[in-house]
Amino acid sequence: MRIGIFVDLNVYNDYEKFFVSLLVSELSKRGHEISLYVPENMECGFSGAKNTVHLVGKSESSNQAGGLKKIISYVKFGFSRQGWFSQLFLATEKDALDAVIFPFADYRCLRAVQKNNLRDSSVPILFFVHNLTAGSAIKVFREAKKMSGHKNLRIVALTFDGHLFPQRLESLFSTYPPVQEADIGVMDSKILEGINQKALLPEAFALRVEKIINAEYTKNNR
Repeated sequence: MRIGIFVDLNVYNDYEKFFVSLLVSELSKRGHEISLYVPENMECGFSGAKNTVHLVGKSESSNQAGGLKKIISYVKFGFSRQGWFSQLFLATEKDALDAVIFPFADYRCLRAVQKNNLRDSSVPILFFVHNLTAGSAIKVFREAKKMSGHKNLRIVALTFDGHLFPQRLESLFSTYPPVQEADIGVMDSKILEGINQKALLPEAFALRVEKIINAEYTKNNR
């Protein structure tokens, strides 16, 4: 498959680097063609990506801003995000991509895509959500219910908690996050209880992502 991964990371932390790099490398190993889609003012490179496509619209960071500047920055980001969504939708309509992945999303991103033509994409669009708490899970669940009518919008919650959401939805998937083999040994034994540790490895995670894209994923694939 030709998979586009949208990357907008103003500040790379170790986990963000790890997760994007894992998606690129492991999906490439499975024979998929990976292209990175980034804002016009961003440069990035990950081993295994075929090419990098710059989208019109600058990335705006509000991390260092405060007060009115923070609000203006967020508004600018909102306009840019809608533009990126539209350009990715156009790429799918031109048959340039078979799937699109947003490695980092929150409920605001999920809400925003519902206002864009990307919601009607003819190819699967995956949104990965991380570090969910009980409160943020409810917000994600609410957006997932609204998205249920759009068959190709798929939210992927990375969690060890199989009971984080009140019910199963067609648009909402839960799966274990990827873990490097060396890190499994230092994890809390309570988290690992009842889990096949091989399912946590990057190659197993990439297989699950592939199954979600192909609509072959079930609860037993965790």
